[in-house]
Amino acid sequence: MSACVSVSEVEFRHEQTRAKVQCGSRNGRNGGNRRRAQCGHRRGSSVVGARRIDSLGSLSQTLGEVDALPIGITAQAERQIDEAEAWWLVNRTAAPDAIGEEFSAMISILARTPRIGRIATNVKLPNVRHIRLPRVGYEIYYRVTGTPPVLEVMALWHVRRGKGPPI
Repeated sequence: MSACVSVSEVEFRHEQTRAKVQCGSRNGRNGGNRRRAQCGHRRGSSVVGARRIDSLGSLSQTLGEVDALPIGITAQAERQIDEAEAWWLVNRTAAPDAIGEEFSAMISILARTPRIGRIATNVKLPNVRHIRLPRVGYEIYYRVTGTPPVLEVMALWHVRRGKGPPI
């Protein structure tokens, strides 16, 4: 029994097969193709695409995670936190505890992974980093100082104030 198949049908089937197994974009670059992130193709020991793991299999080491650091808050930062909480309590009645909740959650994360914040370029002190609290629009300015290391909160500053805090 012989099958009569046209050349164009064979080429079409070949293109369909290639499309199912192809990873990356059609022009050979490594970006911009949805199929690549969904395919789960393995290259070496790490998964290529949306679920990438570093060679050690540990995200915490990549982020610089350590045992939780003790936390210190400067007098200036304590005053700014109190002012922000008081303002928020009066003016944001739908979520009056949002600042306290966001601040506490982020500080617990920072105590374990202090290097996740961006280095602050708008302050005078060295080694200061900042990280945004997206729900409330504030940024925490902090640094790790001393031996043994301590996470020192320097300021709580709203992003709409323009320049950074006076530290």
